[in-house]
Amino acid sequence: MILMIRMQPPAPPVKEVMTMNKDDLRTDLVKMQPQFEIALPSHIPPDLVTRTVTTEVSKNPKILDCTKESIFLAVTEACQMGLVPDSVQGLGYLVPFNKKCTLIPGYRGLITLVRQSGLVKSIHTSEIKENDAVSIEKGTAWRLHHPIDITKDRGKTIGYYASAILPGGVVDFEVMSESEVDEFLVKIGKKGSEVWKQWKEEMAKKTCIRKLCKRLPMDPSKPEHTRLAAAMDYAEDNTVGMRFNQRVGEWMYQTGDPDAAPSTDDLNQRAEIPEVSIKAV
Repeated sequence: MILMIRMQPPAPPVKEVMTMNKDDLRTDLVKMQPQFEIALPSHIPPDLVTRTVTTEVSKNPKILDCTKESIFLAVTEACQMGLVPDSVQGLGYLVPFNKKCTLIPGYRGLITLVRQSGLVKSIHTSEIKENDAVSIEKGTAWRLHHPIDITKDRGKTIGYYASAILPGGVVDFEVMSESEVDEFLVKIGKKGSEVWKQWKEEMAKKTCIRKLCKRLPMDPSKPEHTRLAAAMDYAEDNTVGMRFNQRVGEWMYQTGDPDAAPSTDDLNQRAEIPEVSIKAV
């Protein structure tokens, strides 16, 4: 499944790392609002993206140490998925890594997209503590019962789950134990990932949501389903995403199996710091 957004081809690599201040960032974000509007769903105004990103920078000034190309690429990717990078609501995060700004969709962002898709009546996710009296049944009748006694110490986290009620009333859920999450990290090569170290519970919940939603029947002709699929397939720390396709001269959101290595197709190789045009349109 491929989403496309027309942007300028990447400029030749430069050795100088260009950073910006907050005023420069806001000015360039305003210039890019027409491009954001093309990528965003109709219910999200582009000026909301500008305000949100400016607020995120105020909360985390280290974002300004990143190259402006990586900042605008991360913001554009969020728009393409129909997400505002709002860490307060947990929709998405702009995280600086060695002068490169990385977009990390939050599990609440995925929940928002799932609800907007119309594929489920409700969806929830939670951690499981060692003292919780959780009951999980599979087979011909799936059942997940998770009573919580808030008057007692629940103990340490031992697992996570995401559950959904489908339009027909059928219940589906995905459960992962702490050891299964650790095995998953080894499988995808993210055991040493800083993102997982800092936000393991959130990342684990997001993984459960993604595994659950992979079973939902999606219609690629519906934009809300396409955005959900793109966000779900977005890798744990940005190894799958926007790539410049030299053959057609466009930036493409190339999805793939996040459990596997990204494609090494020469046409879709992703540069370390892709260049994004920030000229006014």
